Amino acid sequence: MKFKNNKPKLNSIFSDLLIYSIFPLILLIFNFVPEPIKKLLRLNLNSHSFRLWQFFTNVFIHIDSFHLINNLIIYFIFGLLIIIIARYHNKRKLICFSFLISIFLNPVVMSFLNKYLLLGEGIFCGSSTVTSSLFIFVIFYSYFVWSKKLKPTKYAIIFLITTLIFIGGIFSLFNNIDQDWTGHIVGLVIGALIFGIFKKQNDINKNTLELI
Repeated sequence: MKFKNNKPKLNSIFSDLLIYSIFPLILLIFNFVPEPIKKLLRLNLNSHSFRLWQFFTNVFIHIDSFHLINNLIIYFIFGLLIIIIARYHNKRKLICFSFLISIFLNPVVMSFLNKYLLLGEGIFCGSSTVTSSLFIFVIFYSYFVWSKKLKPTKYAIIFLITTLIFIGGIFSLFNNIDQDWTGHIVGLVIGALIFGIFKKQNDINKNTLELI
């Protein structure tokens, strides 16, 4: 994949990586806070333990280190791909702003659904609602943008690989029957919406260039 404006500036790449690393750095810091503080930050829908701020803070807390590492791996793999996509299409601000919103919006929507509509009980935490958005964005991009530029043979290969990754990712997100899936579903829906905004803007720019 080639960049449109010759070679990207090194300081620009560094700033992208720096911004991109803020969220996982915060997750790592919260992983080492004392357990009593973690209990206050997880979404606890037991009536005596629920606090309003947990609607948002639950995204920063994980059950254990394995839970955190698993989410970080997904975040780094699909997040780096999104950085490449954003730079290639010159949509860095749009995509960065969109996923920044998802970090705030996803856990709040998930918490609201569990608290007031699904009437869930128990404890909810983890950043998988955000990584689900990253995952589905890259999958949709591969299906609906990148593969369209390829010759039939390469298209078939990319389509197959993307489908396998998609199936594997969905299985990974929903393989535990005892796990709450609301956060994953919210993440997938919001990630799909972000992709829709990105594609619409990309199509508008393409049509404008063609008219010029």
